[in-house]
Amino acid sequence: MALLRLILCAALALTLMASGCKDDEFAPQNPPSDAGADGGSGGADGGSSDSGTVDAGRGDTGTPDAGVDGGLPDGSAAGPGPLQGHVNGLKDLGPLPAGLDIQWPAAPTITREIDIDSHADYAQYFQPPGGAPATAQTRFRFHIGINETVVVQTSDTELILDPDVKLLRLLIGQAVHRVRVSGGVFGEIEFSLPWNNGTPEEGRFATDVVFDGVRVEPEADQYGLAFAIRAKRVAILNSETQAKVYSVWVGGMEPLQSTDIVLANNRFASVTGSEATVRMHNVLRTVTVHNRLTNGTSSQTDSKHNYRIHGIAAENFAARNLLVHSGVMIGEGGGVPVEQIGQLWFNDNVFHQLRPSLYQMGLSAVQEAQIRRNHAYTDRHDCFYCPSSSPPGWDLAENTVGPYTPAP
Repeated sequence: MALLRLILCAALALTLMASGCKDDEFAPQNPPSDAGADGGSGGADGGSSDSGTVDAGRGDTGTPDAGVDGGLPDGSAAGPGPLQGHVNGLKDLGPLPAGLDIQWPAAPTITREIDIDSHADYAQYFQPPGGAPATAQTRFRFHIGINETVVVQTSDTELILDPDVKLLRLLIGQAVHRVRVSGGVFGEIEFSLPWNNGTPEEGRFATDVVFDGVRVEPEADQYGLAFAIRAKRVAILNSETQAKVYSVWVGGMEPLQSTDIVLANNRFASVTGSEATVRMHNVLRTVTVHNRLTNGTSSQTDSKHNYRIHGIAAENFAARNLLVHSGVMIGEGGGVPVEQIGQLWFNDNVFHQLRPSLYQMGLSAVQEAQIRRNHAYTDRHDCFYCPSSSPPGWDLAENTVGPYTPAP
């Protein structure tokens, strides 16, 4: 147990104290920072282990379903990147792979609605003196900004922000369920670690949280991470980031798994290129569709990847995304004890690639993969992904490259 706590502390870049991990539910918990750029190519071997109840998704399922085609359910064409319309639910995600049973977040039960017109209004419900927050089953409409951490500590809570209203930091507390956040601007959005005295516990996960139409723009003195997720059934929809580091980081709950993460119809930009745009560790069932992912600037010679999956993970689907400047890394180089990836689908994505690393995937770590119909506009690569050999559970087909053009 002491070793596990030490690993967790290092992975999260927390301060090591004589007594072990700092276990402050409401303190910022910054994820690890990778040293160096995500260069290189090919596939380093991952690992495997008997992981107990953590689902790595491996089974006698053979090659993943080859019939995941582009387009929307009504048959209309849908190119890569954000849609013209609004994503509201599963039906708007487009076709999903057979066997991927993604669970959509449950909606909150709301029985009253309250306007927040002053800091006193906010404090009355979120910071009552000597009492518990009075926020359950309530829809709050924020008409003013709050320049401090706003903590959601009760289930069945909804926050609706006016378009230019900003909350400095939003924190979803432990074991909070059914929350919806719409509109407005945030400096950072984070979920509390599901820890009890430094030990992860399933019962402390937040669940069923939707972010719809939000903008995340960190302040100069903030770490610069947009979304830090360690939860179950979370959807980020129709939203934008201008992050200094990760736009979306899922991790910090190892050896437990976050589950059912949906990223759809977003514009995520990690502007410095110092960390990946979307990076997810120990995730079971994720859908990443119709997003524009941008890492760094066109003037940089290198930066981190736009999309990464690491640790013990399964049933991860990415399709119809537009990746700008940089590429993808799956199941290698994650700096984790075990890389074990089951059931990966990566189809119909388009790259406008300037970086040296286009697509990397661990040869022994990724057990079942379908990589189809992706195209990269690039002058640095003459093949999308062409390992000298690949495992029998991999399906690589119709991936192409062509001369570089800037992203539209």
